[in-house]
Amino acid sequence: MSGNYGGNSIPTIPIGGDVLYAGRNTAYKGWMCSSVVADATQTFTYSSQTVNVSTSPLEFVMYPALIGTVDSGFTFFCYDCSCRGVMSGSTAPSSGMTNPSGPFWNPVIIGGNGLNS
Repeated sequence: MSGNYGGNSIPTIPIGGDVLYAGRNTAYKGWMCSSVVADATQTFTYSSQTVNVSTSPLEFVMYPALIGTVDSGFTFFCYDCSCRGVMSGSTAPSSGMTNPSGPFWNPVIIGGNGLNS
């Protein structure tokens, strides 16, 4: 279920449905969720639509603010994409990369599996 969905998405973090719902407009405001699983087959609403969830993961991108009331029987797999997390990658000049006007900086590619370079 985890993968690179952009932002600080590796790895996704499991969050209980009731916790996510309570913090949807505060702690998880800048987050996205990539999948959800339930303890048993049950439903919740997302963007005014009824979503059926079973014990198998249902994968689709969800914004916490659009998730309707859910209980602790749901687990959402989410990641922070608010750019508040630590950036990874190389930003320091590497050897041999110089120029009369200054050093070149190595790009930090975030998300897109490197396809956005």
